[in-house]
Amino acid sequence: MSNSLRMFTDDLVMPGLLDWFKSLSIRLRHVKIFNGDWSRVVTSATIGTLAFLKPDGVCGVFLDPPYSTSVRSDGLYQHDNDVTNDVREWAIKAGNNPKMRIVLAGFDTEHNMLERLGWRVYEWFDDVKFAFKGGMGNIGKNGNQQHRERLWASPYCLDYHKDK
Repeated sequence: MSNSLRMFTDDLVMPGLLDWFKSLSIRLRHVKIFNGDWSRVVTSATIGTLAFLKPDGVCGVFLDPPYSTSVRSDGLYQHDNDVTNDVREWAIKAGNNPKMRIVLAGFDTEHNMLERLGWRVYEWFDDVKFAFKGGMGNIGKNGNQQHRERLWASPYCLDYHKDK
């Protein structure tokens, strides 16, 4: 191991860092990460290949579309088109499938209608645990917007509070 890597993995600096990365690697071994146009990924051909461990496997999808123009300032993104409604509509339809576990990210008021459809909402921002500042959450008339970040979990997702 090189001296520079040893500096970051020394038990006095980061206890168990190598063990943590090994565990993370094992946990994520069947995860596929896609980048690009969301609509290319959510086709039956693509999603059908993701739950490959068993014929009746479950597929998890995490969607983090650009914030809707209804909850943010115009011109925030280089390509400023509002796909959020299309993403949410797909998530609503796909979320009724017991083999799909979908998480949709957004600002606090952006996807509230999902809660009436049995989706659970989680406020993930916590000043103590997530004390970092940066990214799109800092852009807004009032500065930091991270306190508005939410995650909506489809009805067939495991319940974070029950299944910890």
